[in-house]
Parts: sequence; C-alpha cells; structure tokens
Amino acid sequence: HQELYNPSRFNEISVVVVDYMMPDLNGLELCRQLKNHPSKKILLTGVANDQIIIKAFNDGIIDCFLPKQNENIIEELEINIRKLQFEYFT
Repeated sequence: HQELYNPSRFNEISVVVVDYMMPDLNGLELCRQLKNHPSKKILLTGVANDQIIIKAFNDGIIDCFLPKQNENIIEELEINIRKLQFEYFT
C-alpha cells in the first residue's frame, strides 16, 4: 500500500524488455549481466531455440519469453509488462 502512493516508485526500473539479437551481445547476455538486479526481464526473440529459453528460465536469467512471430506481440507484451510490474511491486 505504501509503494502505491510512493511518488518515486516510477524512478525504479521494474521490467526490462530485451531482444535476443542485439549488435554487441545477445539479450540473454544482457539479462545475465542484470541477473542480480531486482527488475523482471522479458526476452523477445525469433531466433533462440527452446533449449536456450528453458535454460534461461531455469537459471533465473529471464522471467518471460515472447516469440516475435506472434501476431499479437504488442498486446502480449503489454499484458506481461503489467503482470511483471505487479509482481515486482508486490
């Protein structure tokens, strides 16, 4: 309840959305570097295979995975961001 009315709560990064394919490192490497940060991590990809994704979940590197080829990706992303924000702040 206190956090709901905390004006500085929007200064915290609660959810990070990364793409698997990035120029200098892949999204999982970035999430691995952020593993000890309390933010929730969403990985978007059209390339990573199931084994890579399952390992990332099991290792606690990501909290959510969304395939880019999903035709409702924007809606799915919005739903999962809200869900993970709720988890973060509770």
